[in-house]
Amino acid sequence: MNKNTLTLAVLLGLTSINIYAVQDTAYQHEADINYAASSESFSDGTWNGQYRYYFTPVSQDSTPYALSGFLAQTSHLGGQYSKLDVDFDAYFTTYAIDGEYVFADKWYIGANYQNADWNNFFSKSESDTYGVKLGYYFNDTSSVYVNYGKSDNTTQPTYMTSLNDIWQSEVDTTNYGIGVKSYLPLSSGQGILFSGLFSHSSSDAKGVSPTDESQSSDSSNHLSAAVDWYITRSWSIGATYATAFDSDWDDPYGINTAYTLRLTDGLSAKFNLSKQFEPDIDGVFAAIGINGRF
Repeated sequence: MNKNTLTLAVLLGLTSINIYAVQDTAYQHEADINYAASSESFSDGTWNGQYRYYFTPVSQDSTPYALSGFLAQTSHLGGQYSKLDVDFDAYFTTYAIDGEYVFADKWYIGANYQNADWNNFFSKSESDTYGVKLGYYFNDTSSVYVNYGKSDNTTQPTYMTSLNDIWQSEVDTTNYGIGVKSYLPLSSGQGILFSGLFSHSSSDAKGVSPTDESQSSDSSNHLSAAVDWYITRSWSIGATYATAFDSDWDDPYGINTAYTLRLTDGLSAKFNLSKQFEPDIDGVFAAIGINGRF
């Protein structure tokens, strides 16, 4: 049995639990584990695990399952770990922590940190990203926010054959933006989720070798938007679009669908499919996982 078949067998096997009339009880703990990859090479994918704690119980008896945490508008703290699982000589892991504190008047503040480590036959790279957010829930289903982030990335070769091969690049990036996220309930169905973000980023890059040093700077403006129609509490279809105002690259866009299959009171299976049309990427990106709430 190859790795592709084994991955599907393990995750799909978990969904074979006898399904009964589940109770949508409130929860404060949420944990996920999923596997995501392209259909063109499903054995070369990423394992993701995350956990989140909500300071007050989160209701899930009337809202879409995927949105109950956002619609709860309560303080929370969480962490995530990801690992690339590929057949060739490469190693990529990330871990992150984040949190959000919501005040009684619905203003909130948030912070996050992420470390990414990439190592293959040719080079190795490590980056650290820090971010803060200030936002406001202006009604029961919507928020607006501003954010600020800073990251630094260092890349150097894995193997060197001479002193002239010793080089290192360092890139420092700063970004800030303003965003909105809003869920619109519909009388004919569950509702539509809108999200948008306008951001500005600037970066300073430096390349160093034993005989030379180079520096450069760049800045850009970006706009991203997404819409998801929740046809039922479990099933949604959506589309994404993004543009960089100072770039000649074609604007990326795609479509997606997601489904949550309730298995027991505390366990669900989650499925996601997405197709990227620009840039034109072969195949379909898929994710399958297990979600626990208690």
